[in-house]
Amino acid sequence: MPRKKFIPSPFYFYHIYNRSNQGHWYSIPINEVWLFTNEALMRAHSKWPVQIAQFVLMNNHYHMVLKTPDLNLDKFMYEFAKSFSLKIRTSSKLKNRMFSGRYKWSLIENQSHLEIVYYYVYNNPVRANIVTHYWEYQFSTANPNSNFFIKIDSLFSNEQNTNQKSSTERTGEHPEIIESIKRGLKKTIFKPVIRNCIKNIIIK
Repeated sequence: MPRKKFIPSPFYFYHIYNRSNQGHWYSIPINEVWLFTNEALMRAHSKWPVQIAQFVLMNNHYHMVLKTPDLNLDKFMYEFAKSFSLKIRTSSKLKNRMFSGRYKWSLIENQSHLEIVYYYVYNNPVRANIVTHYWEYQFSTANPNSNFFIKIDSLFSNEQNTNQKSSTERTGEHPEIIESIKRGLKKTIFKPVIRNCIKNIIIK
């Protein structure tokens, strides 16, 4: 499948996703992977600054939402992947590549779609039955005790954050909605297939 044409934007957020090679994680504890992730992001950010709004590390993949005012997504992601892979290889003694391929991205062009992605990203650990509430997950920027090295840029105002936290808790599990979001995030510009249904669930 040909690589989709990249859309540079200094104004909108991107959803970034990548999965470990063959879907397997590494032979080191996830708390070490979290530390290496932080160090790699910090290194990449020092060279190619971006605005990170969300990051969630799962057992075999990660999700990140960020903005690139300097139009430097590729440079940032290259530096992050290079540094992260080197750290994991050194610690785990693995020789294979760390990721299954190039990172996946989707541009998020409006606020309502950003709220949907916010819900989807932070609830990954809830859907995996790791935690009850998304902010309890240790390896997520939603957790105030996650020791994330980079200052997080808020997606919403304080009032919106409070409302978003409440609505995110209310959404629960809706397989059709989740599948729609997943399909939407594969598009160049994020567009969930059943947008109105998602919106009604999130705001009610």
